[in-house]
Amino acid sequence: MKERRCHKQVRREERLRQEEAERLAREEAEHAKAEAERKAREQVEKERAELQARVELQQRKAAEEVAKQRAMEVAAKQKATAQEASKKRAREEPEAGPVGEVR
Repeated sequence: MKERRCHKQVRREERLRQEEAERLAREEAEHAKAEAERKAREQVEKERAELQARVELQQRKAAEEVAKQRAMEVAAKQKATAQEASKKRAREEPEAGPVGEVR
């Protein structure tokens, strides 16, 4: 009878060890899964930030290009206006030539 109890006790202890090992394995798997999800979220956030930075850079470059184009248009218009004024003055005052002309 004593042997039987010892055998039962050994089997019970083995079962408890097995259950503990399974519990630890589940915890490790859950931890690994949580860590993988955290890393995936960090990667997504990093990629989102990089994309946002590229978009902002493209928008800034586009705005600079538009401003440059507008400045060129304004300068061309001012030049044309100055030339027209100079021609008008030349017609009104024959001795005064167009701006930039040397006589």
